[in-house]
Amino acid sequence: MTATQPNRLSSSEIANLWNIYMIESLLIPFKKPLIRASQQPMIRSVVEVALGMSMEYVERIAELFRAEGLPVPRGFSDDDMNLEAPALYTDNYTLRYIHEMAKLGLHTVPQAAATSNREDVLDFLRKAYEDYDRLYRQSLELLIARGIYAPAPPMPSPEPPEYIQGDSYFSGLFGPRRPMNAMEIMNVHYTIHENAVSKVLLRGFAQTARDPELRDHFDRGARMAADIIDELEKLLSDERISLSPTYDSELLPSNVPLFSDKLMLATVTQMGSGSLAIYGIRLSMVHRSDLAATFMKMIKNALLYAEDGVDLLVKRRWLEQPPTPRAAPEPVNA
Repeated sequence: MTATQPNRLSSSEIANLWNIYMIESLLIPFKKPLIRASQQPMIRSVVEVALGMSMEYVERIAELFRAEGLPVPRGFSDDDMNLEAPALYTDNYTLRYIHEMAKLGLHTVPQAAATSNREDVLDFLRKAYEDYDRLYRQSLELLIARGIYAPAPPMPSPEPPEYIQGDSYFSGLFGPRRPMNAMEIMNVHYTIHENAVSKVLLRGFAQTARDPELRDHFDRGARMAADIIDELEKLLSDERISLSPTYDSELLPSNVPLFSDKLMLATVTQMGSGSLAIYGIRLSMVHRSDLAATFMKMIKNALLYAEDGVDLLVKRRWLEQPPTPRAAPEPVNA
């Protein structure tokens, strides 16, 4: 330990490490059945790399917590998967999902680093970012090589640089609409793409969940994703912008549970919470009022869906509490 390194983990470092532990702990039993079911050696190799990363991070964070005398989270285990179940998703979908998880890592790790100051924690986060960057590039190259990568659509040559004049630039909910700008096209496209990936995942969960209440919850999420896709694709179609592909054919007909109900519900609830942050950022990047209204509606619906997911987790006693200080002892009266 260096002379400038604090002796104890800060509250932000504990929170960030705990959050990363829970995500990576969940991904271990999620990735193992995907490896077993994969028929494509190159895709299997990418998932094996991703699994090795998750296992390494869980162990490293557990070591940091033990060294601090902190309780190690329970997280998830091999009890949350079924290695005997047939494949639920195609290899192409597996590759897409790993690519999306790499993108998530590239977002979450820098945020954790920005609120950390201990040298060993920063070293851990720096390595994690480098790992996720390699995984992102490796999965991207394979998506492109297989001809299944969906880049953002092209746009006509932009107008020469000029300043915005008047409020008409922001109209769209009422009155005439200007063409979408590059930032708006990008945000609409990636929102469609991410909801297309989520819709397939949710339909697979609804197809295999044991608990009828959870099946209904997953089916509701899939329908919400489909509604978002339909609404945003209409906006692109109105502007004669090419539409994003769908991935519905990448769900297989098996109804044998690949994952535990607990893991599936935790995955979906985590996705819902993550989408709130993403939609908030995208709301700040769109200027047309109709697009802003659409993203605000998506935020509201995502919030309600995430709240319902949390309620279901609490009801089943599956929601692990984040690190919380012990209550101070009551003072003894003289």
